Amino acid sequence: MKQNKRWCVGGAGIKWFVLLMLLITTSVVSAAQFRINVVDKAGNPVSGFRYLLQEDKTFDVDPANPAINPDELLSMSFHASNHPPATAQNDGRALSGNEDTDEINVTNVRPGRYYVSVLPYSGYSISGTRATVLPNAEDPNQTLDNVTVTVQKQPIPTAQIAIYLFHDNFPINGTPDLPEELNPAPGMPGHVDWTQFQLFLEEPAGRYGQNGGQVIQDAFANPLGTTYLKGCDADGLPDADPFTDYGCLDADGNPIVDVLGDGTLQPDSQGYLIVENLAPGKYGVKINTPSSDPGWQQTSTIEGTKTIDAWVKANEPPVFVEFGLPGPHVFMGFVKAFDDLQPPLLGQQVATVKGTITDMHQSRAPTFQFFSGRPFPQCWVGINEFPLGGLGAGLYAEPCDADSNFVINNVPPGSYQLAIWDTNMDVVFAAQPFTVDETGGTCNGGQLCDFGNVAVFNWFTRLNTAVFSDDNQNGFWDAGEAPVGPEGGPVALRWRDGSLYQEFGTDGAGEAPFDEVFPFFHWLVAEVGFGSKKATGATFVVDAGGEVRADGGWADPTFDQLNPQPQCTPVDFLAGEMHDVVINSTDTRGAIGDCLTSTDGGTTWVVDNTRQIINPNTDNNLSWTETGQVLTAATQGFLGQTSV
Repeated sequence: MKQNKRWCVGGAGIKWFVLLMLLITTSVVSAAQFRINVVDKAGNPVSGFRYLLQEDKTFDVDPANPAINPDELLSMSFHASNHPPATAQNDGRALSGNEDTDEINVTNVRPGRYYVSVLPYSGYSISGTRATVLPNAEDPNQTLDNVTVTVQKQPIPTAQIAIYLFHDNFPINGTPDLPEELNPAPGMPGHVDWTQFQLFLEEPAGRYGQNGGQVIQDAFANPLGTTYLKGCDADGLPDADPFTDYGCLDADGNPIVDVLGDGTLQPDSQGYLIVENLAPGKYGVKINTPSSDPGWQQTSTIEGTKTIDAWVKANEPPVFVEFGLPGPHVFMGFVKAFDDLQPPLLGQQVATVKGTITDMHQSRAPTFQFFSGRPFPQCWVGINEFPLGGLGAGLYAEPCDADSNFVINNVPPGSYQLAIWDTNMDVVFAAQPFTVDETGGTCNGGQLCDFGNVAVFNWFTRLNTAVFSDDNQNGFWDAGEAPVGPEGGPVALRWRDGSLYQEFGTDGAGEAPFDEVFPFFHWLVAEVGFGSKKATGATFVVDAGGEVRADGGWADPTFDQLNPQPQCTPVDFLAGEMHDVVINSTDTRGAIGDCLTSTDGGTTWVVDNTRQIINPNTDNNLSWTETGQVLTAATQGFLGQTSV
């Protein structure tokens, strides 16, 4: 019996050993391989390179087969921000190295998605491509997952940016309307001396947000504006061919300077400027208006702010083609305050057109209503002719007053367009047609010419932050507690990988407002500085969209800018429950702040205020306070929203 017992144990041991070997064998067999080929742009092999394989951690989005798992939906989650170096399946060694030929067979690769980086030993730039490595069983001939990496021969051609400035007055709309807005000759009415305007070029560190500072040197480390000898062949050597116009190189391969620049650039008399000899990349273009000719206001932007982005590649042409005809990479309109409204004809009566420019505040999905929000600061208004044939000349431009109100007197009868923008270029340029009646000083067929609140879209979402001395360390700004004062904090917004998007110190009131946060539709990370102060907590108010009520203090903390979102604990989605909240007084399902639950797909809703998260400092759920070392918080918003 003992012998049989030993055999029984031994038999089990043998079975486990065999199973283990099968698992190991299966694991080894499942390892895959693929080939990397390196060529130049002409398809010629490039020998001698370093390579690195990294795991591709981004979501594998297939538009034909969209994900249904919430963890794989870009709207519900987000991929890892790191892409770790890949390792071999059998021994864990790094899948990287050197190869002296023009190709390499990479073995012992776990099937999956990767990114391949290649750096030739000399003469070529770094490059790469994606690779989807298949199991050997799916690629028996070892050909389906091979990749070819194309590298660019050195030196990399430089890039250039074409810029055009124009007097935006025919009509006022932020875009060039030619030939009406061509610059008249010097001495003629309407002539603008564009040569007094100056370029301020930003290096935005390759992304949005925190920039790398002003660009004052070209790709060859000479001051911006430096010109170089041309007329050589493609290799930079002297050439008798009159049709070649490549840059000339010295014996060391450096471009030969013709005229050294001073780091500044101005447009020509027609408003054109070509910024040459730049390294390929993304740049921010700003134009400083002349102090000798004050009063110019910019009217053009592509995504908000006075900075207009330009993405330029190696060997970039002097024109940009995206839609329609080729044009400059950046065009920028300017206008001064003016009044060219004509006196009325005999028997006509003028009107006074007025109103208040406000920030459009949209309801959250699935309701798509638009409401008038806070007054839009530093707004401008203009009037364009709007005859039956289309838009005509600009007749009037003026900034709003400090409360975002505008009053335009002596507008004669006719058809017009009200144009709206702002000093900081945060308004999505807006226009509204209207008519002034022949008599009576009325508009639009007997209506008042007081347009009331004129709501316009904002390019950005806003995050208002403040830092205070929390004497009782409860994370809530109580009466009598002082702000930290100027240059406290700082408060920052970071990308999910920790790099900086925006950062500000506080002002004298302890506030650090982020007025221009782009609605990226994914999370950013808000952070408060903790180098010299102890963090005690934070209080948050989230904008739920919809109608903006008058501020009611912490009983209804709208700050006259937002609609506070009630805070409720989650429901059991897996059990088929849905949740919602009541955010305005017109919602018949309950009172503001009520937590709602539905178990029939939203047909009926039940108030379930056991789920309310009551802030003990305010006795309601329209804000929440978190105590302790609260240093970071995820945040995102939609255009026109303001969270605190």
